[in-house]
Amino acid sequence: MNLEIVTPGMKLKELREKLGIKQHELAGNQITRNLISMMENDKASITEPTAKILSENINHICKNKKIDFNVLPDFFEDTVEKQLELVFQEFILKITNEESDFIKENYEQHILKMEDLLIRFNDKFKKYSLYKLLGDKYYESNDYEAAYTYYIKAYENSYSLLSKEEYCRLLLTLSNCCIRLKRYDESIYNNNLAIANKDSISKELAYNIMFNNLLSYKNMNNREKVLSELSVLEKNFSDEINKSVKRKFECMTIHGNCLRELNKFNEAIKKYKQLLDLLDLNALEFQMVTLCNLLETYININDRKNIKMYLNKSLGLMKRYEELSHRPYSEYIYYDIGIAARRAGDDNIAIKYLDKGIKYSRVSKNDQILLNSFEELLEVYINMEIAEEIDELKNQFLEVMSLDLLNVECILTLKFIKYYNSIKDFDTINQITEFVLSLKTR
Repeated sequence: MNLEIVTPGMKLKELREKLGIKQHELAGNQITRNLISMMENDKASITEPTAKILSENINHICKNKKIDFNVLPDFFEDTVEKQLELVFQEFILKITNEESDFIKENYEQHILKMEDLLIRFNDKFKKYSLYKLLGDKYYESNDYEAAYTYYIKAYENSYSLLSKEEYCRLLLTLSNCCIRLKRYDESIYNNNLAIANKDSISKELAYNIMFNNLLSYKNMNNREKVLSELSVLEKNFSDEINKSVKRKFECMTIHGNCLRELNKFNEAIKKYKQLLDLLDLNALEFQMVTLCNLLETYININDRKNIKMYLNKSLGLMKRYEELSHRPYSEYIYYDIGIAARRAGDDNIAIKYLDKGIKYSRVSKNDQILLNSFEELLEVYINMEIAEEIDELKNQFLEVMSLDLLNVECILTLKFIKYYNSIKDFDTINQITEFVLSLKTR
């Protein structure tokens, strides 16, 4: 990939040396040798009158030396800006059409070289555009660490370039990334920077920013703060919430979840049932999430009758659900159904959906659901005494750790070792131990 920029000064020096012309020869009577040196080192620009003088002097020298060569003034007018624009647009087009994994494996050096070019010629807008694109590519593929790195770079180069709306959207995107990385304080900080501009941005964006703060407080287990902020949000954005099924679902769900986590189970159940009544068949994903929230609540109070009833309702919708092209909550839904099936005493259904929980949380890189699904599935297999499936699950678990999807030091490692110790399979214990040690030292 050609990422070279040839400045007019570089072209002048290359041509002069190719023709064997000294700087003092080229200077003549109208420009100085010192100016030529400055132009060749890109410390002075080649203006249109200077380009004309240079071409005339070069042509005159070539004629006297009987060199068959002639150059026009526009030879020196292919500006850096024009070249940089062409190189940059070609580069952007290439990485736009590539998958993020391919970019990471094959474009790292090219990206560094493009960064050097943009730093060298101090083009902040192009730097911002490049970093924002890379951040988006990695975010879409759930590589949140890489996305965060590029979003920070985009933010650092965004000053005075963006409108208030664009600036706040970037902060919101960065906040989303921080939530995924469990950097909740940083997420709130970015949201508050954006909220300071709430009077200059659209109500839709202001709502999303304030709701993002709720998610951060929720993940920090500050439930009282969530309920307080939610009350403010519902008051200030009542029209926007009531006009949108998605927003209604978001607000009522986070409210119900906080109530459940505060052990206000009856209030939570009422909130979820109220939400179910509002959702129609076109909001199937939201219906499934709400049914799973009800299942979690009934599991909390060990209400087996309602666990079975809402498990059957969820399974009855599953075929239609799995036909949806977009299922952002799938790992949560599969995990909850797997847990509910265990509590209802149906291990076969539990295995099926906990396995799906592992599959989809691997894709989304949701480490908590991934770990919980492994732990529950291991318990099912141990209780059913299915040694072959435990071995397969163990290998899958080791693979997940090798891909950095789970912490090497997670407690599940000890649970596998405890199982293999109970059946005196010391070879497998050694295998697990040596594998984990190899991961810690790589």
